[in-house]
Amino acid sequence: MYKYVDFLKEGLSVESALETFATSRGIELLVLMFLVMPEGGEEGKEGGEVLRRALAIYASHPSFGSRLAELLLSSGTEAEGLALEPVEVEVGGIDGGRGGERRLWCFRQGNTQASRKQVGPIFKRILEEGGEELLSK
Repeated sequence: MYKYVDFLKEGLSVESALETFATSRGIELLVLMFLVMPEGGEEGKEGGEVLRRALAIYASHPSFGSRLAELLLSSGTEAEGLALEPVEVEVGGIDGGRGGERRLWCFRQGNTQASRKQVGPIFKRILEEGGEELLSK
């Protein structure tokens, strides 16, 4: 487990904090991007850490988030180039949500070269192209 995702396993109510943030601003979808830069710069020390990235999505509507997560992991989509890998987290930490419905999905991003400048437009296109489908399920 990446060090920067460990806080999700500590039983902190990350989902509650994201829910409060999103609700107070009328936001239905949050996309969080994580970047860990090793000491010594992007290349890190010989044999040591390297640059790592991760993504998380919070959706106020569980079915919307679940479908978006499916699309992000589907082969043949533009998101395939991000090389996302789901990160499993303990239910008590963040997945409990209102009514026990999952609202937060976390991913390791294998393609560390894809920054927000590449990831943002990918999300935008997925949402534009699959908007009705995402909202209807």
